[in-house]
Amino acid sequence: MNADEQRDFTEFVEACAHSLFRTAMGLTGDRQQAEDLLQTVLANAARHWDRIRRADQPAAYVRRALYPPEHQLVAAPVQPAGAPGTGASGDRRSA
Repeated sequence: MNADEQRDFTEFVEACAHSLFRTAMGLTGDRQQAEDLLQTVLANAARHWDRIRRADQPAAYVRRALYPPEHQLVAAPVQPAGAPGTGASGDRRSA
């Protein structure tokens, strides 16, 4: 990380750490676990800051990293019309 990236990352942490900590606290319910989670996520963000800082919303990108993969929304696969569990039109409501 060059000096400009370091300065930018430091400013980011100073501006967003409190909000990110509140999110981590809400996820873990424990101050120590929240601090550990946030520290881990910020350490990973620092390693990739050259890419993250160019994102439209770096804080949102880092906040999402706080969530475990099983809590991140993933698009459900689309079932073709007539597949088991769907109506003939592809409607998932029961008949």
